[in-house]
Amino acid sequence: MWLTHTAVRKPLAIVAIVAAVVVAGVASFFALPINLFPKFDVPVVVVTTAWVGASPNEVELQITRPIEDAVSGLQNIDNVTSTSGQGVSSVVITFTDKANSDLIDSQVQRQLATVVGQLPTDPSQAITPITSKVDPNALPVMQLALTSDTLSNTDMYSLANDTLSPQLQQVSGVSQVAVRPGRPIEHSGRTAHARQRPVAGQRPPRTTAAARRATR
Repeated sequence: MWLTHTAVRKPLAIVAIVAAVVVAGVASFFALPINLFPKFDVPVVVVTTAWVGASPNEVELQITRPIEDAVSGLQNIDNVTSTSGQGVSSVVITFTDKANSDLIDSQVQRQLATVVGQLPTDPSQAITPITSKVDPNALPVMQLALTSDTLSNTDMYSLANDTLSPQLQQVSGVSQVAVRPGRPIEHSGRTAHARQRPVAGQRPPRTTAAARRATR
């Protein structure tokens, strides 16, 4: 009741208070920051292993399965999905919200260190699992494809990995460069949870000049 009596006795004061609240609300609305790409963490780590020339079956048995068995012992894992293709293995580890997103990459690397000795060896190439934490904040992303009518798949991979990749990593703003064999993927039969092809690696856009220099 006191508010009603005050409004009747002092109407100008009530009008001034209401006007002040409205002005403050309008000013706050226009002062709100707008971010089209808000930062957020996705607890996902991708393990990519290239073995140029290997069939999907060989990749599945000798690379994908040992990696899956190694990472499955980690805590706070939601699911593990993998793809075994022609010359490449991709294992995607999705963690729960309880996992520390700053530590999951190093945790996966420690687990992989226990099975590196079980992976196949090839004198012509290094077969090493590469881990990358999925970071939606690392935009922009670019994918490059190399084609040649004269070079073999092995020579193309060597060109991309040994010549083009180091040049791209020197470009300002590039956070990561991942090289994967480009032959079509043929899925093998075994399924761990739900198998799917993960999204390609993150590659920032200023790459055209370096790509042209590397292919000359």
